[in-house]
Amino acid sequence: MKMGQLNHSTVRARCAMCGRALSRPGRVVPGIGEVGPECHRKVQALEAFARAAGLEGSLYGGAWVPEDASQDALLRAQAFILRARRSGLRVEVNHVPGGAWVQVSGVERPKAFARAVDSWTAWARELEARAALREVARD
Repeated sequence: MKMGQLNHSTVRARCAMCGRALSRPGRVVPGIGEVGPECHRKVQALEAFARAAGLEGSLYGGAWVPEDASQDALLRAQAFILRARRSGLRVEVNHVPGGAWVQVSGVERPKAFARAVDSWTAWARELEARAALREVARD
């Protein structure tokens, strides 16, 4: 390198979930950051699982669990929280009068997170099937 020349290397953005360099701009997920296309699909799978667990609202902005929810709804929310944490996600639960806010605020263990995506889809289907059975049993 000649005197006075600087070696400019472009700093590439990295996925906030898996840490891989992004070749083009990613999608911003509130509470997580910019993610690549593969991790965005994982985010969508997690949100589908949260909806199947009965969590209302955006999981990344905060989903509300009312304290007067049914026992079944509380158990599904608790199962979601435990499974998400086991899947490598940082899940915060803030108890306030009237209920609790559940929010995903990052990835603690990226490798565990990468392995969990298929599980979320299966768990969501399982929860939906159980809900359908409960409806049939009520009729």
